Amino acid sequence: MNYEKRIARLQHLEYQPRFARLFYKPGQKSPWSGEYMAINPRGFFTWDKIELGEGKRFPPTSGKGYSYLLIDPIR
Repeated sequence: MNYEKRIARLQHLEYQPRFARLFYKPGQKSPWSGEYMAINPRGFFTWDKIELGEGKRFPPTSGKGYSYLLIDPIR
């Protein structure tokens, strides 16, 4: 999948109401406990993984415009 299609796909998901909370910015509270992975503004994984408990704040990322995606929920 090329760069433009990947960005369009991620932006499409981000603006859908049911997917509105797929991506989390640094400083926001995590809605679920689990493992999160950082994603750069182009939509590529950076392999920076963190484990976060429910209600904890996301730490700063390694770059500007990065966000987090839940990859392994823990209930």
